[in-house]
Amino acid sequence: MGTNMSSRSSGDPEDQEDISGLVDVETFIRDTANQAESPEYAGATPVYNADFNSGEELASDLNTSRQANPSSPSDSDGYDTDSATLRMSSTALNIVRLIRSTAAGRRLLSADDSTSDSDEDPDYSMSMCMNKRQQPIRNYQPDTSKINANEIRLLTENQPQFSPDKSVCRALQQRSIGRQKKKRLTSNMIPTQKTTLEKFRNKVFCGVYGRDGDIFVSACQDRMIRIYDTRGGNNFRLLQNFQAKDVGWSVLDVALSPDGHHVVYSSWNNFLYQVRILDAAHCPTYKPKVIRDKIDVEREQRQGQDVHQVALCLDPQENQQHQFCIFSLRFSSDSKEILGGANDGRIYVYDRETNQQGLSISAHHHADVNAVCFMDETTQILASGSDDGLVKVWDRRELKEGRPNPVGQLAGHRDGIAYLDPRGDGRYIISNSKDQSIKLWDIRKFTPKSDINKFVSEVRRQHWDYRWESVPRRVKHEKKAIDGDSSVMTYKGHSVLQTLIRAHFSPAHSTGQKYIYTGCANGRVVIYDLLTGRIEEELDGHMSCVRDVSWHPYYPCLISSSWDATICRWDYTSAYSDIYQSDEEFESEEMSCGRKRKNPKRNCRV
Repeated sequence: MGTNMSSRSSGDPEDQEDISGLVDVETFIRDTANQAESPEYAGATPVYNADFNSGEELASDLNTSRQANPSSPSDSDGYDTDSATLRMSSTALNIVRLIRSTAAGRRLLSADDSTSDSDEDPDYSMSMCMNKRQQPIRNYQPDTSKINANEIRLLTENQPQFSPDKSVCRALQQRSIGRQKKKRLTSNMIPTQKTTLEKFRNKVFCGVYGRDGDIFVSACQDRMIRIYDTRGGNNFRLLQNFQAKDVGWSVLDVALSPDGHHVVYSSWNNFLYQVRILDAAHCPTYKPKVIRDKIDVEREQRQGQDVHQVALCLDPQENQQHQFCIFSLRFSSDSKEILGGANDGRIYVYDRETNQQGLSISAHHHADVNAVCFMDETTQILASGSDDGLVKVWDRRELKEGRPNPVGQLAGHRDGIAYLDPRGDGRYIISNSKDQSIKLWDIRKFTPKSDINKFVSEVRRQHWDYRWESVPRRVKHEKKAIDGDSSVMTYKGHSVLQTLIRAHFSPAHSTGQKYIYTGCANGRVVIYDLLTGRIEEELDGHMSCVRDVSWHPYYPCLISSSWDATICRWDYTSAYSDIYQSDEEFESEEMSCGRKRKNPKRNCRV
């Protein structure tokens, strides 16, 4: 990607201020680079790929790149294509990776809360990749005209869990006289109380509940996949861990089978790996060990090396120019198939019964497929999202591998798709995008084919790299939707930077799916109201990007997995402890209290 450059002269005082501000950074680079080479970090997994031997060479190369960068004219989009600029961009990326690989570097980044909305800063790429706390879009006024006229409003409001009354005290009063059910009461319990569950040395990429919330599966950049016991909501004990095979950079996605017996993970190779979990041979189920802050990584790896891992071979195209990778994984509802989206623009379906690849279609031409999902339990309808900004819906009953044609396309995003999550009813789906928005779609209303090219052209106009650049001002402050946007609703207020951040519908059983919740690049978990589009709650407690977040299917708690190397649980807190009781327990207590106080004295004064 090109680097955003300025048209100002090098003598501008603002330029001089920015350049002088990098002196301390250069000093820090030397220190952290030499520290990274010390024995303390000898066993840590490197998370940078720099071609420098020491901090001196990094700082020297930075100076050379800066001096070699004249105020040359830019192209039509405002991006300088000078080779020295590209060299500086590459250097900046390596510097940031190096700094983030050390504890001291993470403390430096967490302390830097300055922001800049400028697209005209000559050191834009360097200063922005050093800035963690990129502020998301604020004061966004959602357009609710489409969702008010859509069936999803009735579906949500008619759920037994839906309750517009957010007062717990009033809800308890209504419940006591039979006007409020427990499910409606729990729908307003948004988790807000943070508890740090785990601390590692490396970034946490994935975390998901399984087996009706009884277990939690986590994948970390240290190549370890861990399974925890979460029965009861407040429990969190390590049951099993194993080291992933053939990992390049990190485990990118983990899928847990609906029956809870198998985990499948992906990384930068031609294989998926399947592991049977929680069996008697490898799982200390009856004597689970508790993880403390200081982890013996080598001991964990030795214990996980004897786990049997089955390689599921995929068949990517022979003319693949880059290393193959599956970015997104999903199990079918019957656990018989695995759906994957790859960086070669294709969708893969692996048949677990025949142990072979069952389907491979070219879904998105020359664009990474970042997200895939089954739309419902029938597993016949698939959806895929890609860097071309399109969500495509496929019907397997009409699909031909030689000439694959989607049944419809959903267009409205200005940049690539990062994640997809279906509502589970075969009608609605949400997409999280690099244009810093989430969109709600009704797959019964596709975008006309005549409008598709307009949206693809808009995506191609984006020349910034979300992985290490800040959001350009023109993207951040874009409020008007493109004509022809077929989405039902748009949600803004979070940041999608650095990685493919996940977004989900809230659980059906406890909340009636009345919320949409997502991770955020500035260390938050953002919870939106599905019908109004407004931010219902912001959970701010991480020092770096929250890549994945998972809400317990029954309890009012969720777990966030962050690049600050921590796993945190957020719980609902209230002075009313009886809200966790069953209906029978609650009613029996009310009856006993009624027998004791048939005629209570009223001492209230008005």
